[in-house]
Amino acid sequence: MARLFPGLVFGFFNRAKTWATGLACALLTLVASAHDANLTLERLESRRLGLVLVLDPIQSLHQWLAPQLSRQAFLTVYCDKPLPEFQAELRQALASVEVGIRLSGPEGVDLTFSGWNWPSAAQWQERLREQILRMLTPASTREHDPALELRTQAISKRTIGRVQLSLPASLQPVLVIRPGIEQFWLNGLAPTAILDF
Repeated sequence: MARLFPGLVFGFFNRAKTWATGLACALLTLVASAHDANLTLERLESRRLGLVLVLDPIQSLHQWLAPQLSRQAFLTVYCDKPLPEFQAELRQALASVEVGIRLSGPEGVDLTFSGWNWPSAAQWQERLREQILRMLTPASTREHDPALELRTQAISKRTIGRVQLSLPASLQPVLVIRPGIEQFWLNGLAPTAILDF
């Protein structure tokens, strides 16, 4: 019996490792399918980084403007909200998102962003109306709302060797992609990351 004990322990740990790996893969798949947000970050020049943020526009807008409402209530209320009122709320929400996306560069100084290409308030509202129409179509012929792709650049006064990336909770979880280098998630458990260039 004593001779069998090491083998039993080894077998148990092997099975536990397999179960843990399977569980981690399943959880990662659930997270990836539940939220389509991703951020691609790459170096363009020694002092300039390019960012491309891909979002589910309806889910993101819901989270930014009225997370306390159900999805149906949110669509109903904001679809017909007067444009000036909608625009004022949207401007404040987008400003909060922009401030929350932080890249700290050399000596801890935040990099400056330029060139955000947000849709206009009218375009956002049009997407909400299109979503309501989609919900009225049969499930078999329903199309997904196209993802929203936002681009900007982060600029430093000094050569970028290392940065700290942090994102607001309203964007998380986000899959961060560094083309040809790595991919990882930022979420409530890991809200920041250190990146070397």
